Amino acid sequence: MLWIDMVNFSYKNEHSRMLVVRCIGEKSFYIEKVVLPFEIIAFEAPIDARVEIWGNDLTGLHIEDTIIIGKN
Repeated sequence: MLWIDMVNFSYKNEHSRMLVVRCIGEKSFYIEKVVLPFEIIAFEAPIDARVEIWGNDLTGLHIEDTIIIGKN
């Protein structure tokens, strides 16, 4: 069995509207969470996982930011 190096990750929604955070990593790792305005979420994720911050406005659903989780 191969182990994945995991790190703690947290995100604070600084917006006054709801966002969706998706984290995609190796070995089928996937987390999707709704983050309410000014809420903080925290979870463990694989190193090099991609975090997508999705928002919705009058133009529709779109990616607001992308973060690659790295070693700190």
